[in-house]
Amino acid sequence: MRPMLNETVASFVWRIAETHRLHPYELLEFLAQSQRHKAPVPGDRLAALSGVPLHVLKYALPELCTTDDVNLLRIAGRPRPNFRERVGCPRCIGHWHTSKWVRFWARQEDVICNSHWVWTGTTGSLEISAYPEIAPEVIRANRRHRRLIRRYGREAVRTAYRHAGELCWTWRSNKQTRNRLTAFLGPEWSILRDDPAAEASYYPQVIELTRLLSSPYWRSLILDDHLPASTPREPGEMLGVPARFCWLMESTPGIEQFVREVRRTVYPRFYWNPYSSYRSYEPFTKWVLDELEERFAPSPYGSWRHQPEVFGAEPTGVRSK
Repeated sequence: MRPMLNETVASFVWRIAETHRLHPYELLEFLAQSQRHKAPVPGDRLAALSGVPLHVLKYALPELCTTDDVNLLRIAGRPRPNFRERVGCPRCIGHWHTSKWVRFWARQEDVICNSHWVWTGTTGSLEISAYPEIAPEVIRANRRHRRLIRRYGREAVRTAYRHAGELCWTWRSNKQTRNRLTAFLGPEWSILRDDPAAEASYYPQVIELTRLLSSPYWRSLILDDHLPASTPREPGEMLGVPARFCWLMESTPGIEQFVREVRRTVYPRFYWNPYSSYRSYEPFTKWVLDELEERFAPSPYGSWRHQPEVFGAEPTGVRSK
């Protein structure tokens, strides 16, 4: 049995266990010589078990690669392990194996099988080709996602994409998203955040917001336009906010333009609310505060964002802007 490109080690071992009618978890423990959860599996032991040469395993399974293997095997641009794990396209996997438990390491934009129009989510897959009124919109969003990465860089878009996903989930009353969910699941739908139908439904909205959060122009309107504002107000008016950020309550033409763009492309009911309620802020205002705080007082501690998500990219060392 041979591994699939970018497959996780656990997935490959699981397929071997299913083929030989073994217990997958016991086989993983035997290979890793440990009962610790997600203990690393030595490549030489996996090669001996599967009968696949070690260099072939390393090329297919990113978890087995060392720093020296990146240039030797020419895997630059491939996803690094432990960042993003997704299921595979059932139609593509069907040519290799009958197992339903096949998972891959993926880049942020690897959410759709372009050959079969299948959404490959974090917990399951969804054939969006069965929904011709929605599929083109999701496909276009993925193409825009890839263009944003080429234009602004992978690290900047990765950070913006993560924040956009969190914000869009708080804006669940978006009419377009509800319409897509109704088309996928029927009028009486109930979902979890990692449901593939939810991921695909929110995706076009998330990409629109990612475009704004990763663009230097739109970011300057919502962040830099605060800088020339008036003097701070009374401390009680902005509880918990550093004094230098009290001018968040001010509104500028740039902020108003940003709000109009968000309403037009992402969330029609969006409005700028810099005031706190019970020392808590509206999610988008909290994002602005965090961005400004990081700009003026960077955290001295490391972050997962400092590490690239693909092989061949160097750690940034600073937070992406």
